[in-house]
Amino acid sequence: MANPVSQMSQEAGHETSDAEAGGLAKVAIVIAVLVTLVFFGIVILFKAFAYYQPLLHSKAHALAETRVETLSEPRVEVDPPRVKIELDQIEEHVLTSYDWVDEEAGLVRIPIDRAIKHLAKRGL
Repeated sequence: MANPVSQMSQEAGHETSDAEAGGLAKVAIVIAVLVTLVFFGIVILFKAFAYYQPLLHSKAHALAETRVETLSEPRVEVDPPRVKIELDQIEEHVLTSYDWVDEEAGLVRIPIDRAIKHLAKRGL
């Protein structure tokens, strides 16, 4: 049984019929697909930013301006952010680990924080 539309509603120009469920469902599906696409787009964008961020916010090494290399041919880095990340990992390993520098001479490398404490205690 349909609800009767009041005379006042008809005179005011209000809608006299309900919205179609099929049309509303289509709009809801389109909105859900768009939200999903935007979500995945943002995830991809953030991964790209995280990948290139080390290049944008890193300081050049102090010796970078004075170092001169003579190369017979030009070299092109295929993936500079990956190279930068690998170099940072190597540098971190060298600065925080123990290793032999010259085993015959008994020369070792110690972590830099330990070397600083040792020099502070002993003095230069």
